Amino acid sequence: MVNIVLDEMSVSYGATAKASVAGVSLTLAQGSRIGLVGETGSGKSTTALAIAGLLPEYAVLRGGVTVGDCDLTTASPEELRKYRVSTVGYVPQNAQSALNPVRRVSFSFRERARGLDERNKSEVLTQARSLLQSVGFADTERILRAYPHQLSGGMRQRVLIAIALFGTPPILVADEPTSGLDVSIQAGIIKLISELDRSQSLVIITHDLGVAGLLCDEICVMYRGKVVEVGPTEQILSSPGHEYTRQLVTAAAM
Repeated sequence: MVNIVLDEMSVSYGATAKASVAGVSLTLAQGSRIGLVGETGSGKSTTALAIAGLLPEYAVLRGGVTVGDCDLTTASPEELRKYRVSTVGYVPQNAQSALNPVRRVSFSFRERARGLDERNKSEVLTQARSLLQSVGFADTERILRAYPHQLSGGMRQRVLIAIALFGTPPILVADEPTSGLDVSIQAGIIKLISELDRSQSLVIITHDLGVAGLLCDEICVMYRGKVVEVGPTEQILSSPGHEYTRQLVTAAAM
């Protein structure tokens, strides 16, 4: 089982810097779907980067961060590299800058495949076509040949999700996957994520309680780098216990 366990986790960007995230404790069983919600600067993206093993080198990670049998606080660079491709699929927020602007989409699939030691080009492209179909593309050959600037924002977002799912990682971490998209494209992305295999865990970062309510079994509310409330989605949305959560729920209903 690939469980996620955060034990009093703290992250600071520099040895003497104030902690951006402090004392975060969460336990998520494989197959869990949790939304990290809160305003900008609340610490939700930093928490997600810690889970994904993608904190920058200058970040100082303290406390416990264990995913499956990998201790991310003591893992070597090589162990982290393997972890990032075998255990976690990461969907960054900015689809425009996340794809290599001078490489075709097929290149990004091949790069992830190389990390998984999958060298057979034919098999890589077969899986890439299947994943692109699963995210709603009919003309998969055209998408594989395309450069990022030839795709719309929504199309790039779907491509990133397909790349993140290559190799069927047990965890998908998605940072604001619907941010900046028009309503119809948002609906498509939400439907796509909701149809993920239930054996895969989902950690989604969002400021939108509505999105969290549609996709998540649990919601973790963060404020100023701390977890202020966590619980089942229905409970958080209907009976929030913390004043900050109540403010979020009230604002979402307006």
